[in-house]
Amino acid sequence: MPTRRERNEQAVSVIVGTLMLILVTVTAAAGLAVMVSQMQKDEMNRQSHIAAVKNEELKITGIRPVYGPNGDLMELNVTVLNLNTVDSKVHLIGIGDRTFPRNFTADGLLYNNTNAGYEIRAAAQGEISLNVSRNFQTDPGISRNSSLRIFLITSYYNTFENTFKAPNADFLLKIQNEDLGSAERDLVVLDGSASTDDGAIMEWTWSVYDNGVLLPPLHGKTARFVPSSVGPFHVRLTVTDDCGMQAETLNKSVPRSDRFFPATYLNATKMGNEIVVTVTDLNDQVVKDTVVTFMKFYDVHGNLSLSAYSAATDLSGKVNVTLLSGEGTIRVESGKIAPLFVPVKYSP
Repeated sequence: MPTRRERNEQAVSVIVGTLMLILVTVTAAAGLAVMVSQMQKDEMNRQSHIAAVKNEELKITGIRPVYGPNGDLMELNVTVLNLNTVDSKVHLIGIGDRTFPRNFTADGLLYNNTNAGYEIRAAAQGEISLNVSRNFQTDPGISRNSSLRIFLITSYYNTFENTFKAPNADFLLKIQNEDLGSAERDLVVLDGSASTDDGAIMEWTWSVYDNGVLLPPLHGKTARFVPSSVGPFHVRLTVTDDCGMQAETLNKSVPRSDRFFPATYLNATKMGNEIVVTVTDLNDQVVKDTVVTFMKFYDVHGNLSLSAYSAATDLSGKVNVTLLSGEGTIRVESGKIAPLFVPVKYSP
């Protein structure tokens, strides 16, 4: 039989063992709880990351391209809207056929492999700027009339892209007659309504060349070109849409015509019995190849006698008539031009 002391020691051992088992169980449970909590946290973070990747939404809302004299893309400004509820970072921007720049500029800062991640705040927009000649190792080869594909890669490796199509430029021209009273003249009416775009055309710019010399531009969907010479002329139209994309037509020719800048005034110079009659245009310049007809004479003392009563101007734009006898007034007419009255007196 165990002694009382032995029985007490056994009882203590059982109690201690039970307590140790409880401690181990509690410790294990606590460790498991911590591990489960960490796993739950990791899973929440994973799900949050997945949701962030899935819900990230950037939209390329507009561009402002700048073209060089030859129509090649020189600069490009891209507006990006963040439609997400959290901030996003743009790591790369590409244009055309996946052509990436060495760097890009945004908010006055330069972004590249070393300084990556242009942040666009939630529900806000930012603008990314590219200088084609400086930012790219090779020319992406995008011209004024080309469609422009742009894509963004974010810190979540999402890719967002948009393609902006260039407008289609086309126009009609027709000749319109205008009555000046003393003469009729022709105008050139330009109509760019045939131009189209997938959005909206915002600007029509007309380039008119007079014998190869570029005149001040005309603007508007329709325009009236009032010539200041007889031509010929060449006309080209450039249209710009609501995204800043442009398209340009080929030149259309307008043949030379005296009706663009017609004769409007008569002038006469007397040298003895010789009378030189010229027809001048709106700038008081002599117009050549204009028919001048002498229609009637007025003389209070008797009849006048002339070497010719109708004639056409010579290559220098003049008509020479000789007064053979008499004294009076010659009435000179040419088409609708106001008649000219020339007092004359024969000198033997």
